[in-house]
Amino acid sequence: MKRSKVRRALFYLAMIVLIVCSAVWVTSHMVAPRLQLRVAIGGDQGEAQKFMTALAPLIGAERWRMRFRQVNFDDPEAAAKALDAGTIDLMIARSDLAPRTKGQTIAIVRRDAMTLVLPPDSTIEKFADIAKRAIAIPAGPMQKQNEALLDQMLDYYAIPRTSITRVVVPPGEVGQAVRQKRVVAAFVVGPASVTGVIAEVAGSMRKVMRKPPSLLDIGEASAIVKKLPQLETMEVPRGAISGNPAIPEDTVNTVALSLRLIASSTMSNSLAGDIARIVVTKKSVLAEALPAAAQIEAPDTEDKTQLLPVHPGAATYFSGEQLTLFDRFEYFIYYGGILASLLASLVAWGVGRARTSRGDRDEFSQHVSQMLASVREIPEADGPKRVTLERDLDMHLDWALGELTAGRITQENYGVVEAVGKRGRDLLARPPSVVAS
Repeated sequence: MKRSKVRRALFYLAMIVLIVCSAVWVTSHMVAPRLQLRVAIGGDQGEAQKFMTALAPLIGAERWRMRFRQVNFDDPEAAAKALDAGTIDLMIARSDLAPRTKGQTIAIVRRDAMTLVLPPDSTIEKFADIAKRAIAIPAGPMQKQNEALLDQMLDYYAIPRTSITRVVVPPGEVGQAVRQKRVVAAFVVGPASVTGVIAEVAGSMRKVMRKPPSLLDIGEASAIVKKLPQLETMEVPRGAISGNPAIPEDTVNTVALSLRLIASSTMSNSLAGDIARIVVTKKSVLAEALPAAAQIEAPDTEDKTQLLPVHPGAATYFSGEQLTLFDRFEYFIYYGGILASLLASLVAWGVGRARTSRGDRDEFSQHVSQMLASVREIPEADGPKRVTLERDLDMHLDWALGELTAGRITQENYGVVEAVGKRGRDLLARPPSVVAS
């Protein structure tokens, strides 16, 4: 009967745990407000907006409670400050304009070369040769930021910034500016491919000059990136800008920026890992909206000294340690089972403890009652009977000492047994005739 009650109690406990867990799940998935992912757009010819618009349904397909909110910024520096301030969660940023406090890399979208495009027969052989010359800056939304990069390069080569004349020209008109001798070269930042601003500037020069332009080889690239860690070295292979004629004619060394998908360090590892997985495995879908997305790659997870660290959630995915949905469910079942088992064990222990305590109290009472009965028999007992009663009292005392040592009775309980035993010994120590009187 008692075992049946214990089993029923355990069953009810398990049902309560299941109902509570179900209620928590329903509340978090059905009643709680949808999560909001704030993403930055603007200031980059609409590239971020195209990318984020394509990314939103891919994330939403797996995280249906996630709602995207696009936040428009006039320039990338403002977006970077907003991420550091915690008002946005995700953005695309160049490595020289990325958030410095809370920004962590999810993936590298592409790399943009920073180069000097030289007209045919140019006399410029090294970067320092542009001192006191006029340089074209392609007009565009990143024009101001590109000029800031030029200033950093000038500082590296110890060329006074004011010694350079900067002429802002639309990319398709750079060739005309060269022919008119308004500029001697163009400082361009963009993808080293057959599309993009470098290809447009090179095509403009070729069209006007009737000969293919060239890209300046920067032999100091490795030293520059040590001075300017937001940059990295890059090799532009022969024919990267144009295949026929080949531009560049030979592989050239230069420096580059990385365009990164950056998340706030406060983003959960689970969400960051999911975003990293989606952008890498769904490149073809993202590339339909933004062709540059075809170049998406994993960041270096081994470099712990890089200026823009990798988000731990993304690093977990790229190292192959991210849990799948099935793994997470399996872990929930596993740890849920452990929790239920612990609760059941706790209840069983409590019930057993209660039963044991009650049994111990009953046994203690029986021993004391038997000792009192023996003490009452002593006055009327003869010699042999007195020996038996004394042996019984010793047995009860031995039992009490053992129970006290095992912690099953208290010191107070043992004192009761000892007091009754002492009373019995006092009576046994007197002659029978004295006890009887």
